[in-house]
Amino acid sequence: FDNNDYYAFCEQLGMEPWYNLPGTVTKEGVLKYMEYIGAPADVGMARLRAEYGHPKLWTETLKAIHVEFGNEIWNFARPYLGCGYSGPDHWEEIIQAAKASPHYKPNVIFHVGGRAFPSLPQVPQSVPSADRFTWAPYILHHLSKATIDKLGSDENLVKYAFTRAIDNATNKGGGRGEMFGAQKRIEGFGVRGSFSIYEVNHHLCFSNENARE
Repeated sequence: FDNNDYYAFCEQLGMEPWYNLPGTVTKEGVLKYMEYIGAPADVGMARLRAEYGHPKLWTETLKAIHVEFGNEIWNFARPYLGCGYSGPDHWEEIIQAAKASPHYKPNVIFHVGGRAFPSLPQVPQSVPSADRFTWAPYILHHLSKATIDKLGSDENLVKYAFTRAIDNATNKGGGRGEMFGAQKRIEGFGVRGSFSIYEVNHHLCFSNENARE
């Protein structure tokens, strides 16, 4: 799919598209993108949308359009070149520019990409105009043979797996509460919409005696 086919597919199914822009996108680039999704069919990049067969505004026909900048900035070193995180002010500036566009509507939701929040507090701190901070709560990334043997049965294994998910999401019962804690910290930085989840790693099929849990 190109993005027009993708948006049309989501429109047909009543779904909300999630679209990634390069983390290095410029103000000019993001303003052209805002034209494409939200300007009348005779304005700027919206002409291309109309040429592709959709003169109506995507911001009117889709319930929401999710836009993420980059992906997993934790995953690349000096200075996060793989995802295009170009410094503490770059994403803040382009999101401010996008929201100042005459073609912006509140159903365009801006996500800034990270992964594990505790290792990247500078991202939500630096981008308060973002609507979401994306992360991937790796609830059960590895499952060792020693753990499987200790659990003793498939029933206990399933209970363990589901308990780990609940434990990760709440602060009750002495759980780790990483997701709960991350939400509170992000709200403290002023990111309005807390966080969004783009990936969950919940393995039950991998075991290795040398693997860490």
